[in-house]
Amino acid sequence: MSFLSIVTTSRVLAIVACIVGVGAFTVGAGQTGIRYQAGAENMFMNALALYTRAEYKEAARVLNELLVMFPRSHRETAARVMKGKALLRAGAYAEAEQTLAQFLTQFPGSAYRADAEYTLGLVFLYGHMPERAVESFLRGLRGVAPNNTPLRERLIAALDSTVESKISIPPLQRLIAEQPDGEGKELLLLKLGEKQIAAGDIAGAAATLDSLKKNYPRSNFVERHWTLQKKLLEPRDVKIGLLLPLMKRADRSAVKEREVGAGLYEGIQLAFEEFVQRGNVGRRVSLEVKDIGREAPVAAAAVKELCADPAVIGIIGPPFSQSAFAVAYHVNTNGVPLVTPTANANGIAATGPYVFQANPDFRARAQAMAQYAVRTLGLHRLAILSPNATDNRAMAETFAAEVQRLGGTVVTTEFYEPGATNLMSQLVALRKKGNEAGGEPFLSFGTSVNKRETARLARLGVSAKLLDSLLEAKAVVNATWLLGEQARALLEAEGIPHRVGDPRVDSLERPVTAIQGLYCPIASPEEIGIVSSQVAFSNLQTKLLGSGEWNNERELNAHRRYCDGVVFEADSYIDAADTAYATFVRRLQARFGKRPNRDVVFGYDVGRVIVSLLEQGALSREQLREALASLPTVQMIHAKLSFGARRVNPWLHILQFSGGSLRRVAEVMAEQP
Repeated sequence: MSFLSIVTTSRVLAIVACIVGVGAFTVGAGQTGIRYQAGAENMFMNALALYTRAEYKEAARVLNELLVMFPRSHRETAARVMKGKALLRAGAYAEAEQTLAQFLTQFPGSAYRADAEYTLGLVFLYGHMPERAVESFLRGLRGVAPNNTPLRERLIAALDSTVESKISIPPLQRLIAEQPDGEGKELLLLKLGEKQIAAGDIAGAAATLDSLKKNYPRSNFVERHWTLQKKLLEPRDVKIGLLLPLMKRADRSAVKEREVGAGLYEGIQLAFEEFVQRGNVGRRVSLEVKDIGREAPVAAAAVKELCADPAVIGIIGPPFSQSAFAVAYHVNTNGVPLVTPTANANGIAATGPYVFQANPDFRARAQAMAQYAVRTLGLHRLAILSPNATDNRAMAETFAAEVQRLGGTVVTTEFYEPGATNLMSQLVALRKKGNEAGGEPFLSFGTSVNKRETARLARLGVSAKLLDSLLEAKAVVNATWLLGEQARALLEAEGIPHRVGDPRVDSLERPVTAIQGLYCPIASPEEIGIVSSQVAFSNLQTKLLGSGEWNNERELNAHRRYCDGVVFEADSYIDAADTAYATFVRRLQARFGKRPNRDVVFGYDVGRVIVSLLEQGALSREQLREALASLPTVQMIHAKLSFGARRVNPWLHILQFSGGSLRRVAEVMAEQP
């Protein structure tokens, strides 16, 4: 090789090492039984030149040909690693991963191993597998040569940036637990401490720093140790984020959403101002308000901003289920606890451990009604009449399952289309099923029961005179009236023809009494009159059981003739005689010049829970999550509040409409089997 060739080769290697981190490829490093081959050398240098010109696909092709044409050459290991780098730069991640993984398996003692791990880590990173990337960088850091400072610095920088931007605290803790002691584990612990401080978990960061001091007294990252310790000593501001539909720029069609958002904000604001006046927390606490409108994507964008602010340790909102679902992924991913004050759809809290529902969901509501009906009212034979909409169907199915679990029976479930005004086909079916479920034996004299059967009835103790009159009248009678409670068994023993259920059930004049309770989880208060009047007209004599939409005094009073005695669940009940409520009303009027509505009360109660936990020392994201998860039952203005294993408030009121007025008959906690 000429002097000019040597100079050119050196320049190419230096350029590649500086730009892409190839490193100084030593001839035949990590190989035995290799031999110098001029053809391999020429192809390798050609590939390096192509690489420097960013012709990565062509460089990978030439290196592949080299490996095929010159196996076991002095450039084999260098060519394999260089091929992996070229494929990475060309965006061929799967092929790059395969090439580098094969190299690491075949050449465990190669001097290029650390560089290959670094490149493989980049492959994983660009392929959206950050945890695998971190594992590769860590293996590279453990194997890098002591004198290879540039590669060591690149590995540390890659670990630093990947963990910072791609790895949240829980997976980082798992990675730390899996690592042997060394420089890489120390760096991960430092990153954990930094993330804990950013998340407001001061206690966790202090424990991490103690572990660092104990296990790494001679640290390679002394300045970062000191920086972490200084941050621990700094007083931190704390923020509670609010995701509310304030609708400041919306048109008039958004009146409902605007009223909900404004009411919740006023309640939360009042609770927060009372908290500030008490001054029980030794740091500045503020509210960070985001107007999310009524579009779920807007809510998702807003929650990302809140999660990115390390001072935000918790979030209240959104009030509507669709938006709550839209933000749940982000708070769970970033470890920010969120309490939605009024969203009640099933499954919101189930999205992850950082989401809490202060309002009972549809599942809790249906369970509470089933438990009250069976255990308190003693109803064991029930039926369901429900709209055929997703949420209502879910409530109907939950109610039926819970009744069955408690030992009761749901004889039938009838669905009607949302908005329907004629329910008679469903009610006729209910009458038929209820009639059959009653199990009462009926005798039809003059048709199925003739003189031969009357003789058998006479032997059972029925007077001949009565039997003659029944035959003459061709009467249909309940055999229990003739023979007592054992009538059905006696008829079967004698072989006397009978029918279970009143054969005259088709006539609405005949009442059906076998269904003890009818659960009607209606979709809106406008259905109160439709359902109650048609149940009465169908002569289905049963106890009406309702969902929260029955909690509308105007509609109940408008149809009081049919609604008297209906029992239903409610998520809120205000006791006007309660002194705490009276105090709250005075404070609200003094602050905002208005009386409270439901949304104001919900906002105030949820706000009070959050600030009380701040006062108890829950001043980081993780501390607040743990405090919410272990919250004991507390009496709020609108209802009791706690979060069980499902992180959904199980407390509900049971109300009854009777004599033209509503009264609370129970406050129950939905059992969550």
